Amino acid sequence: MHTAEDGPERQSVEAVPRPLDEKHRVELDLIPWETRSVDNLNAVAAGPARFEVWMRTPAVDGDLAPALTASSYAQEALLRFPEAADHLDS
Repeated sequence: MHTAEDGPERQSVEAVPRPLDEKHRVELDLIPWETRSVDNLNAVAAGPARFEVWMRTPAVDGDLAPALTASSYAQEALLRFPEAADHLDS
């Protein structure tokens, strides 16, 4: 379902980069599996608000795949919108 909107008639998307190698591994307490990034979350310099992360979930039984996918999306939302955590039940 599409509708006409104001703005560019054509929008471009950046190409997907190659997966990051082991030297880019980062530990993110919120995400319990392997993560890699070239961005430094501890940087104090001013710059664009951008953070790209690569994740690999551990191998699991196929029956757990829907729950793991839902968890991944929820955690991405918390990374993008940390204020959403204020609305979670304890």
